[in-house]
Amino acid sequence: MKSIRYLIVITAVFIKLIFGDVALLSNNGQICPSSCQCEKDEVRCEKFHADEKFMLPKQTKKLTFDEAISCRDADLDRLVPLTVSKDIEVKGTCNQPEHFAGRNVRDAIGSKIYAANHLRKKRSSFTDTSVYGFGEVPVASSWCNFEYSSCGWTQLTNVDFFDWIRKKASDTPSVNSPGSDHSLKNSQGHYMSAPAANFRASGEYADLLSPPMIVARNGSRVYVEFYGFVNGSYIGELQIYAMYPTISSGLYSLKNVSLYSRNTWQSYSTSFIPLYNPYRIIFRRIMTSAFSSDLALDDVLISSVAHYCFVPYSEVYLGSRYYDGNGNNCNSWSNYPNYTSSEYPFSSLSGPYCRNPGGYKKQPWCFISKDKWEYCSISMCPLAPTFSAQYPLGSKTPVSLINFAKGNKNVGRLAVYHNGKWGTICRIGLSTQIFNLLCKKAGLGDTGSLVSDSYSGVGNVWLDSNGISCPANASSLDDCTLGPWGSSCQHSNDLWLSCSYRTCQSCTDLPNAPVVVTATPKYPSSYSFSIRNGPNSTAGILYGRQYTRTGAVCGYNWDRDSADVVCRQLGYLNSYSSSVPNIVRPSGLPRLISSIFCYGWESNVGQCSVNVLTGTCSSGSVNSISCRPQQQRYNAFDKPEYCSFNYGLCGWNNTGSDPWIWRGYGQYDHYTPISSFNAYAYVYRGANSRNSVDAVLISPVFTGRTRPQIVSFDYYVSGASLDYLVVSYVNDVALERQILNIRISLSTNSWILRTTQSFSTNGRPFQVKFKCTSSGSHYSSVSSVIGIRRISLPSNTVTDLYVNTPAIALGACLAVVVVIAIIVLTSIYIKNKRKTANTRRQQGAALVANSAGDMNTSDEPNATQNTAINPQNPVMQSPGSGVTFTADTNPQPSQNPNQPEYTVRYDPNQQQQTQAPGSQQPPSVNMPAGMQQLPAANMPVERQQLPAANMPVEGQQLPAVNMPVERQQLPAVNMPVERQQLPSVKATTGLQ
Repeated sequence: MKSIRYLIVITAVFIKLIFGDVALLSNNGQICPSSCQCEKDEVRCEKFHADEKFMLPKQTKKLTFDEAISCRDADLDRLVPLTVSKDIEVKGTCNQPEHFAGRNVRDAIGSKIYAANHLRKKRSSFTDTSVYGFGEVPVASSWCNFEYSSCGWTQLTNVDFFDWIRKKASDTPSVNSPGSDHSLKNSQGHYMSAPAANFRASGEYADLLSPPMIVARNGSRVYVEFYGFVNGSYIGELQIYAMYPTISSGLYSLKNVSLYSRNTWQSYSTSFIPLYNPYRIIFRRIMTSAFSSDLALDDVLISSVAHYCFVPYSEVYLGSRYYDGNGNNCNSWSNYPNYTSSEYPFSSLSGPYCRNPGGYKKQPWCFISKDKWEYCSISMCPLAPTFSAQYPLGSKTPVSLINFAKGNKNVGRLAVYHNGKWGTICRIGLSTQIFNLLCKKAGLGDTGSLVSDSYSGVGNVWLDSNGISCPANASSLDDCTLGPWGSSCQHSNDLWLSCSYRTCQSCTDLPNAPVVVTATPKYPSSYSFSIRNGPNSTAGILYGRQYTRTGAVCGYNWDRDSADVVCRQLGYLNSYSSSVPNIVRPSGLPRLISSIFCYGWESNVGQCSVNVLTGTCSSGSVNSISCRPQQQRYNAFDKPEYCSFNYGLCGWNNTGSDPWIWRGYGQYDHYTPISSFNAYAYVYRGANSRNSVDAVLISPVFTGRTRPQIVSFDYYVSGASLDYLVVSYVNDVALERQILNIRISLSTNSWILRTTQSFSTNGRPFQVKFKCTSSGSHYSSVSSVIGIRRISLPSNTVTDLYVNTPAIALGACLAVVVVIAIIVLTSIYIKNKRKTANTRRQQGAALVANSAGDMNTSDEPNATQNTAINPQNPVMQSPGSGVTFTADTNPQPSQNPNQPEYTVRYDPNQQQQTQAPGSQQPPSVNMPAGMQQLPAANMPVERQQLPAANMPVEGQQLPAVNMPVERQQLPAVNMPVERQQLPSVKATTGLQ
């Protein structure tokens, strides 16, 4: 016993000398890494030594790191072979690099495997150090509890107003902050917080950007789930956006989360299908007041879902496969108390389906017995296609105007993107030409004017007057020379601009600029208005006119709803703001109107309550306004043929006596008749209104198409005083035809998808018209509204959406005829096959009978010369046939003893000899042609193998029961009378 202990100690010292401090011996005598404990099939390590050779016992199935480890490529190169080749479950957290800090080790391993199997295209302008993580490998699933770090969630600077903070629950406690996190449920846990403060202004917001993500496969749905803690007064809003930084800097709204002070953790979720790969998620917390409140996030999951494939080390597979790779049925997860929905809330552990709880194994698996599990045979997801523009954020020099979420979108602080980061621009020494080019680059107009504001940026000041040099004829910022980058200018001099489109009938001096026609009263009333003394034609002091009297609009109850109606009457979409900052409001202006009160749905001020009061205005009572122009630029989801109404009416125009009113996405500060964060256009009829409704929304002119066309859209109805929604098309010769007529007298109270009947324009240009009507006699005591959204006119995919019923019917008939023909032909073939087989079987029986008769006929000289019978062992051989007749001298008792029994044998060697050149083949001469093919495949199975010569020539006696009935009686039927005296014959093939 002592000798065994000495041997173990000597072995341990030997290993220590060779590998340094690599390993100690575990209890079972196998190598165990230093700083680790090895028990049975589990290894638990305090940390991971990057500079050591890391070896594990052979039976290891689970590897756990108590401390966060490095997940850099060099370190993962050592972990991946161990975990993948040995199917080891890895648990732990990364502490570096930055984009993996705080995330699970299995996420890092999965990303490395996924990247190794799929090459990524990168451009030189997409820097690895960008705040948008262009150099990072996107993952299909990401979960973070913020215990170790922010898990790759990033703060954006200079494009928002304040930051999210990773906090421990016990740090700087306040009356509104959570006393514990959601993950650990104690004061030592961490979460992300965006606290409000008294000095924050309404409209300020903080953005939190996710790690780069990718869908498991093209078209997969992505789920965003998290826990939120809300407490305090005037919470504000939480908006969730999707962003595609390789394409553009635009944000796509996913959900506006309704926040209520609950002082407890609540679960929230949303889902969407990404437009491009890769994508990022943004959480935006928006302030609505200066009151103190707190909003915290914890346990945030972003995960793609796949039903037919998996992503390594992830939980994305949620398919219905219920058996392992060997076909064994999976056990239900409910039989295993360690695998519950509370322990793995994102793995959907319900029923006996293949899953990867926690994403700790390389692919989905399941239990097939009490203690045994196996991998499921599921293929790895192919990489969904990725998209990228020539430059990051879709522009050579991305520029953005940063403004308050609730304020004027055309006024804000300039930010420019360079070297992976956003920075500001110093206003000192810049010319009006540069202001105009910056506004144009930001897509907010072609005219810029300098405004002042106290909200300064942080970090980099990228450019000043020495860093922007533009030629006199520059039409774009890309025509200018930018640099050197980096300025010593202070943030107190950050550039703020007010942008607008110049007002003109034809802007010939700017050929690339969109034309904005001077606003004319769209829905006139007895009051008319104009905007003056502002930074541009869409913003300034509001003046009115009634008949011959003119004057300013002055009052203290002026609000956004009334401003919307005034802007709508002037031909704009709605208002940016009911107050324009930094404009001069002179006192003593002549007053025309002292107050305007509108609900926000009216088409003109004549439908509002207006108080006319002469006199003069004090400086503080002068009302100003900023109006939103009609949409000038389009993108893939906001254009005439596919309109989501996110940024306007997409080029569609109101031509009726009543308007289709635009309500943009997330515009809860405007009148909202339909509770939806998404954008839409609506027609509103007030309660007890006796006025008829005739609202017409008509598209721009579309090019003619020869194939059938359809129109699809969503609609919503509330109330009962609207009559019809009619969709029609009009061609270039004023021919109008209805393609859909909906009776809308009943509420739907939900969005419904409708598709028109198909129509053909025969290649002629056409327009589409939406018309909502109601008679004056049809009214109700409650208001009514109809909304439409997501109008779609597919251009190149008409055949995918158009169902050609006659063609389908014809194709189905042809398919049935073909199937019937195949069945009939197959039946005839099988019948003929059986008939041929029976014929050849009968011919084979005749052959045996003829051979036996030839050998016993004395009238044939060949038979007497070539057949020799030994009375002691009588054997008859038929030359050329290979058939041997052997007399049985010991017949059965039931047989006639005077008739010896003969056994028929087949000798292939003799047959080959008799078929040599020059030899005689009498039996072959007498055989019909069909009988010469007796050994072919037409014989029964046991006789087809007869010529193989695998059995002795003599063979074994085949029992008589194996003979076909007709052959057992062969002598009695097929032979002549003189041949019936032949001893009974029993045929054998030498096979049992």
